[in-house]
Amino acid sequence: MVEDLRKPLAQTPEELRAKFEPEVILRTEKIEILSGMTNLPLSRRIAWLMGKKLGEPLDIFDDTERKMKKVESNLRKKGVFIIQSMQPTPGESAWELFIMIDAVRRASADDIAVVLAYPPYMRQDWKDKSRTPISATLLPRICEFLGVDRMLSMELHSAPQQGFFSGPWDIVPSSTAIVPEIKKRNFSNPIVAAADFGGHNRAKEFSRILGLGDKIAQGDKDHPVTELNQSTCEGLYGDVKDKDVLVHEDIIDTAKTIVNFTVLLRESGAKSITVIAPYGIFSTNKKGERAIDRICNSPIDEIITTNAIEPAPGVIESGIVTYVDIAPLYAEAMFCMHTGASISERLIFDKKK
Repeated sequence: MVEDLRKPLAQTPEELRAKFEPEVILRTEKIEILSGMTNLPLSRRIAWLMGKKLGEPLDIFDDTERKMKKVESNLRKKGVFIIQSMQPTPGESAWELFIMIDAVRRASADDIAVVLAYPPYMRQDWKDKSRTPISATLLPRICEFLGVDRMLSMELHSAPQQGFFSGPWDIVPSSTAIVPEIKKRNFSNPIVAAADFGGHNRAKEFSRILGLGDKIAQGDKDHPVTELNQSTCEGLYGDVKDKDVLVHEDIIDTAKTIVNFTVLLRESGAKSITVIAPYGIFSTNKKGERAIDRICNSPIDEIITTNAIEPAPGVIESGIVTYVDIAPLYAEAMFCMHTGASISERLIFDKKK
């Protein structure tokens, strides 16, 4: 696998500031960081790395309505970052985000950037049948209407979703944080795999980043559009016998697709199976069936995900999921946005041929 990675992500405020000296010292007083109520541990770590106090301006009425408290800092003519992860309650999280944006704009902020640790509704990015919405367009369009200047997130379910927001939407790939974690495993015979055709391009790009070339394995998934959270894996293309298979996904929700695919991988002779996904939801359905239980009873050896979403109940205790901290990735990207430094030069691996 590739050895000459980018400089390691900064793990302390001093390391982060050293990457931007001297310009960052001159401009950090013009930054303010606010956060919604989802995934506060991630927001607090990002603010700490940036050397800023995190504003936590939201409160909840007894009827669950959100209320904006007074923001202690003067926001006039400042660049304000609003961090929000849209899980586990996308609807409530969206309203929190809209309330904060409105308050910041009315406080005369000079520039408003929304940092979506987990962007919501990504999988609803096209009309799968008549008289249905394209729900993935709604949040960026509303943010734009409310006065957001720019957005930041990790990768989206499909690249064209960046076009749902007419301003800059910077993407920092999770691979920048995840690849060093994979390197620690020292896999002897790795191959990247995609569970279905929809993940083919993502998996191939990830394989190139790892220095493994274009050859990947791929599953053949049947996913009926009329049935939610149902899928079957009907075939496998590629040789995985005696190989360390790295299944690359973007989102793990119910885990049904992943589990079905990994059963087929094991039957086809895979030596080990590691699933890699930036967004680990690990949901529980209405019947009380948990994704993490489904995973623990599968051939999966390990899942590597990020802390973009706070761990669901039972996930940490399972011992099968490794979380990679993305706070340094976001903190450095936010400094790039504010200082004008290049995100791609600092944070995005070159694709190895």
